[in-house]
Amino acid sequence: MKRGAVVQWVVDHPVRSGVIAGWYQQACSAFAALVAVPLVIRLLGKTESGLWFSFIGTLAVLQLTDFGLSFVMARQIAYSLREEEGRPPAGPDFIETRGGWGGVSDVFACSLRVFRWLILAGVFALVLLYQVILPQGRLLAGAGSGTAVAWYLLGGAVVLSLQNKPYQALLDGLAMTYVTRFLAGTSLFISGFGALGALMLGGRLPEMASVVALTSVAHCLALRWAVRRVAGARLERVARLPGGLMRRFLHVAAPMGVLNLSAFCVTSVQVPLLGFLLGAEVVPGFYLAQRIGQMLNQAVMQLAYPQLPLFTRELAAGAKAGALQRMSRTIAWVVSVGLAANAVFVLASPSFVEHWVGPDRYVSTSVLVLMGVDYTIMAAGAAMAQFVLASGRNPFLWTTLANGALNLLVGPPLALSLGVIGLPIAGLASGLCTNYWFAPFQSLGLRRRLMQPPSPEVGNASGVSPSS
Repeated sequence: MKRGAVVQWVVDHPVRSGVIAGWYQQACSAFAALVAVPLVIRLLGKTESGLWFSFIGTLAVLQLTDFGLSFVMARQIAYSLREEEGRPPAGPDFIETRGGWGGVSDVFACSLRVFRWLILAGVFALVLLYQVILPQGRLLAGAGSGTAVAWYLLGGAVVLSLQNKPYQALLDGLAMTYVTRFLAGTSLFISGFGALGALMLGGRLPEMASVVALTSVAHCLALRWAVRRVAGARLERVARLPGGLMRRFLHVAAPMGVLNLSAFCVTSVQVPLLGFLLGAEVVPGFYLAQRIGQMLNQAVMQLAYPQLPLFTRELAAGAKAGALQRMSRTIAWVVSVGLAANAVFVLASPSFVEHWVGPDRYVSTSVLVLMGVDYTIMAAGAAMAQFVLASGRNPFLWTTLANGALNLLVGPPLALSLGVIGLPIAGLASGLCTNYWFAPFQSLGLRRRLMQPPSPEVGNASGVSPSS
């Protein structure tokens, strides 16, 4: 197949292309980890490798300074691309803007202004974590002279990635997730092997972090180039935002930010929490298990992400039947494939890690089973919740807040008394008490709304094919 034909196929099949690009992203991350993780553990030792993995996990908190803005922006762009104006919003969280690229330009300009201010929040959090919070635990007990340099280089890379969010959200809202996933995967591949190369050439944590920071700069430039190529002159220069847009934008994004913060406190916090409570030397085995499980489940979720902007666009056009079909089919795929993926995670990963890293480097079978059960239910609930959010509603604020609070309340005492197994017990229990039942409940409510016949003035026509 010629290059032009391949490009045309990608453009004509945004969902399939998005899924393939998502799997490419996960494969790049997995392949880099397959080579890098065991060598990092062997060459750096338990303490320094634990610091490296803990830093990566801890710095994920800086992404929370996004505060839900990128998701709201991508969803709003998909909604603003509707052809008809004056239609009642499909959900309470959608913002009425100009139709077409005029509305897209307004939302993009608004987000650029917000993210320029958010860089200050990211830098403040970066300094606060290292200078105030981390010294209170045991993680930095074995820190060397280059530890601070590595921290701030890695943190700078994360803060820079925040400035990518408006560009990435614009492409995602245009249903071009295949572009953002491809660029993200390539960046992960280069940074993973680049950091490993620095280590094998005699470098330590600062040199490895320098490679990650340089790759982040390249990723930033590539996203801006992609937006220029895709949007071109259609993206208008907005000198003055429409009245009330910034206030409404922040009002809708704030609950998403709280939701993201709470979600971080459910799983992402486990690795840095483990190092903080029990020391860096116990981190590598749990990090391996979590990394493998998360990569498998993120690969499963790639089946859903490319569908969301098209689902939103169908709702904006009043095509409830197409939206319902898209949602039902996608959730069924995520549930079935997620069950299979987590069975492989529990049954096959121990022997894989033993050959990959070496004996006695992994978590126990009981920890692995708990993590597998937790991830299976989480993937199914996440797929259902994503479609509810894509419909312009966010009913998950309080349940996700309760989920994160319960996990932080129960996790530390269980970890201190039971060891590593305490964290997956806390994660599963807090999920079962909150979102693991609430997400299916909300998904059923959305299904009922989509099954209601459309009102005569809305119609049922859509320019988006359910089978794209």
